[in-house]
Amino acid sequence: RVQVFDEDNKFLLEFGWERWIKGTMETVVDVVIGKDGSVIVLDQSFRLLVFDSSGAFERIIQRFHHFICGIAVGGDGDLYVTCMDDRDSDGEYPHEEEGQVRQYHQVYRIPSGCIRSGTSSDIKLVFQRAYTREEGSPYNWSGGLAVDAAGRVFISWGSSKLMMLE
Repeated sequence: RVQVFDEDNKFLLEFGWERWIKGTMETVVDVVIGKDGSVIVLDQSFRLLVFDSSGAFERIIQRFHHFICGIAVGGDGDLYVTCMDDRDSDGEYPHEEEGQVRQYHQVYRIPSGCIRSGTSSDIKLVFQRAYTREEGSPYNWSGGLAVDAAGRVFISWGSSKLMMLE
C-alpha cells in the first residue's frame, strides 16, 4: 500500500491495499510523483500502476514484458523505467537463434502527457545493452534510477556499478 503524509508528518490517506479491487497492488517496490501530481507505483509483480493524487486508481501502464527494476520522473515530467530481462525490447529471444545473448538491460521513456492516458506505442526505448555468455554481464540486477535537470539518466546496476546516459 501507499501511505500519504503532509509536511508535518500527519497521516492523510492510504491506498492500493484493498484486496480484489482494481488497482490493488502487490508489495510496493518504488513510487514516484508525476509532474501533474499523479502517483506512479512499481509493485512486486513488475507492474506500473497510476493513481491520481487522492489515491483513485487510473490505469496500469502496459507493454513491459521485462522485469521492471526502477522508475524515476525527469525534470520535464517524463517517466523513465529501467528493466532487465533475457528478451530484447521487442519481446524476442534472439539468443535462442544465436546462442549468444544472455541478458538485456533497457531504459524506456514515457512522455509526461502519456502517463495517465497513453498507449503502449508512446513508450520509447532510449537505451538497450545486451551481454553475451562469453562476455558475462557485469551488472547482475538493475536498481536505482534518477534523472537530473539536464536530462541525464543515472542507473545503478548490481552492487557497485553506476552508469550515466547522455
